[in-house]
Amino acid sequence: MRKDFSDNSPAAVSIGLSCTSGTVDSTPLNASEGAPAVFTVSGADPVGTTCMATETVPSGYVADEADCAAVALGGSCTITNTVNLGANTITVNKDFIPNSTAAVLVSLACTSGAVTSTPLPASEAAPAIFNVTGATPGTTCAATEAVPAGYVADQAGCASVALDGSCTITNSLVAGAPHPAPANSTWALLLLAGLLVLLGGTAFRMATRKAKPGNGHLSG
Repeated sequence: MRKDFSDNSPAAVSIGLSCTSGTVDSTPLNASEGAPAVFTVSGADPVGTTCMATETVPSGYVADEADCAAVALGGSCTITNTVNLGANTITVNKDFIPNSTAAVLVSLACTSGAVTSTPLPASEAAPAIFNVTGATPGTTCAATEAVPAGYVADQAGCASVALDGSCTITNSLVAGAPHPAPANSTWALLLLAGLLVLLGGTAFRMATRKAKPGNGHLSG
């Protein structure tokens, strides 16, 4: 069973063989462009027996196995792998220590292909999912973030991510730094300010009423 890569990759691929009769002595076997997989089939009916070869398709390729669907004993075939230039994804997760609802801008750069949109926001609730088009097999991507104030970032896990892979960027709060306020804190402060104004106005009116003439008692 021969291998052909559209980009002439030197990679070896695992190929399995099954036959309509007999026993395949050893399967799967590795095959590359320089070294085909040679299978031995014992005990097969020499008349009408056919074998089918299938491979573990390497990442970044699509496989054409049609030539190996029904191979006669003593025959040969070729499985062709073509570079898949379609879209791949990279998922970047966020983790805050302690937990936070904040979103952080994350950028992605890859060794080949094009990232369709970068940077993207990521939070603990919603990761950043990047699309990468036109990347060649073996491409890796690196994700980096705009580190939020008061945190240190661990981005090591996102330094070299394979296509269709994922990673996590972790932000740890620096000792002594204030914990980020909840998203609704502005409204809470406005409500508190309004309440204080209302209470202050009530107290002022009460004090004014007490100061008016005739509200006191005269003694003889």
